[in-house]
Amino acid sequence: MINLSNYGFVPLTLLESQFGYCRIGTIPTFGDIPSRKGMVISIGMFLLQSAFIIPLFLFAAFFAGYRLSGLLKLLFPRFKKLIFWIIYPLFPICFIIPSYLPTSRFDKFLFNIGCDYMGLLIITIMLLMLVEFIRFILFIFHRLPKKGEQRRKAHIIVGLTVCIISASVFGYGMINADTIDTKEYSININKECKIDNLKIAMIADFHFGYQENANKAESVVEAINDQNVDIVFFVGDTFDGDLDEVFDLTRIQDVLSNIKSKYGVYACMGNHDIYTADLERFFSECNINLLTDDTLLIEDSFYLVGRNDRSLETFKREDRKTE
Repeated sequence: MINLSNYGFVPLTLLESQFGYCRIGTIPTFGDIPSRKGMVISIGMFLLQSAFIIPLFLFAAFFAGYRLSGLLKLLFPRFKKLIFWIIYPLFPICFIIPSYLPTSRFDKFLFNIGCDYMGLLIITIMLLMLVEFIRFILFIFHRLPKKGEQRRKAHIIVGLTVCIISASVFGYGMINADTIDTKEYSININKECKIDNLKIAMIADFHFGYQENANKAESVVEAINDQNVDIVFFVGDTFDGDLDEVFDLTRIQDVLSNIKSKYGVYACMGNHDIYTADLERFFSECNINLLTDDTLLIEDSFYLVGRNDRSLETFKREDRKTE
């Protein structure tokens, strides 16, 4: 069994919940019909963002910028903070503004910048919280460096250390996220079957949409085809929300259509996938069989079961089959 999954550095998103990722103002649906449950979720998420998450994000962005501008001023005495504060706010804005723009390459470009900034910000804020805690302890015990050149050097050393660690962790995460990790498992099942051996490729968490695109699909499809597998499973979260958010959907469809396997390609839903007629049509045109609480007999040898995710807003929990 081959597991092709991407477990890289994933920046925190403002609208993440157990119901998946939805942009500001969108209403989750049961199929194509707006639901009362979806409206409640959207309103609740909007209020949570407005009252807590967005203010917290902006405060964290300001605090990190404040510390960074102070470090730059220590390193370069002629450094102009005004120029810094004209440019720096553009990065957190890139994380928020795309929610209000139509899907396009420009929208995706801005959002990728915003997500990269968000990931770097999270790492930096965690380090700064540690630094501030240590600073507070030193202040209580009167162990802070003396004012003047001694304190200036301490600020520079600590500031550069935070920058180096943040950049290193972020860089490692970006490289890890773009690396296709192939793991092999051997499973023995003591049951009679017409097929003696079955080689399976299992793929999870593509998350096409806000960040991942056809380039990642090409790498994964190439890795699958190199294995000469018998059957392929997409086990959830193929998309990150609605298909309308994927600007290169046609190219992704062409790439996934090139998957080679003996007994076919099959998929089930994850909590980030939104089930619509367009999604079903997409899988069909990719020659991928989408199983929504369905069973399928393969080659008169074994059954394949595809379950609906319990947290999907596109299916009512009571609609999930129990027998």
